[in-house]
Amino acid sequence: MNDLDPRGALLRSDSEVTRGRSVRPFESLSPAVLHRDGYVVDRRDGRWYNGPDVDLLLADEFLDDHCFGVDTAGFANGRLGLTFAPVAKRRLPEIEGFSVRRRRHA
Repeated sequence: MNDLDPRGALLRSDSEVTRGRSVRPFESLSPAVLHRDGYVVDRRDGRWYNGPDVDLLLADEFLDDHCFGVDTAGFANGRLGLTFAPVAKRRLPEIEGFSVRRRRHA
C-alpha cells in the first residue's frame, strides 16, 4: 500500500512478500462486486486498485462492461494480443489492458 501527499508524491510504501508456488498467483474480486463498484475503490485504509484474473476476463459481467479487440502487430513474430477497454456507457473507475500470447510450435 502506498501513501501519497495531495500532489501525488510517495510518502510511504508498504508491501508484503509471500513465497511459494501457485497455479493462480492472484485472484480478482468477484465479477459482481467489480461490476457494481468499479476497479478503483477508496477505503478507510487507502485507495485500492483491482485488476482482472483469468476467470474474470471470461465472466459475463466483464464481457458486458468491456469491448475486446485483437492486436496483430506482433503476429509475424509469433505473438497475438488480446485488448480490452471499457464500454462507453461505464461511469465507474475502469481498467483497460491487453494480454499477449505466443504461438506455440509443435
